[in-house]
Amino acid sequence: MSKKIRIALTDDHKLMRAGVRVLLEQIPDFEVVIEAANGEELIKALHKKRAHIVLLDIDMPVMNGIETIEVLQEKFPRMKVIMLSLHDEDRFIIHLMELGASGYLLKDAEPEEMEKAIRTVKAGEIYFNDNVSKVMFRKATNKTVRSKKVFNHKVDLTERELEVLKLICEGMTNAQIAEEVNLSQRTIEGNRLKMLNKLKLNNTAGLVAYAIKNQIV
Repeated sequence: MSKKIRIALTDDHKLMRAGVRVLLEQIPDFEVVIEAANGEELIKALHKKRAHIVLLDIDMPVMNGIETIEVLQEKFPRMKVIMLSLHDEDRFIIHLMELGASGYLLKDAEPEEMEKAIRTVKAGEIYFNDNVSKVMFRKATNKTVRSKKVFNHKVDLTERELEVLKLICEGMTNAQIAEEVNLSQRTIEGNRLKMLNKLKLNNTAGLVAYAIKNQIV
């Protein structure tokens, strides 16, 4: 029997949590181990129970999603986080990626999409649906939109690293990139890790945010 994917569900609406929990626990290898109404409750719970994936609402009282992901990165840097929202919120998406979110999911998503997002993020990839991707790239190319500069240091990436980074931004997995450029998966993973170290980032979502903000894609 395969190991269950342990999920922490954080949303201030009880009905929303209950509905999502029912959907998730219909999937045999999914297990909701934590329910929290805000970030403060989540952090306390994570000191007692560990989860693989956090589903985290943006708008919550006491400690909202943005405040919470900053604490998670400090206290639980290996935790995978998927943000939940009612809207494609332009001002949040790239910033959340910079903060370490591995996915962004709309609350009206189909159950199949939520399952896909969780499995994708658990596998070490990032998940953003087509609508969210369009928002990100529209923001990246809109000259009138001002965004806080988080990446203000000059870093030289090799041609190979830039090639891999562009393919990562297209949503390709390590295996797909390896096939595309005729290299081994281990080599691609090595390139990914080198870029993370050079740019002082924690995860792949940060690489995508860096590429967008620096107009690499």
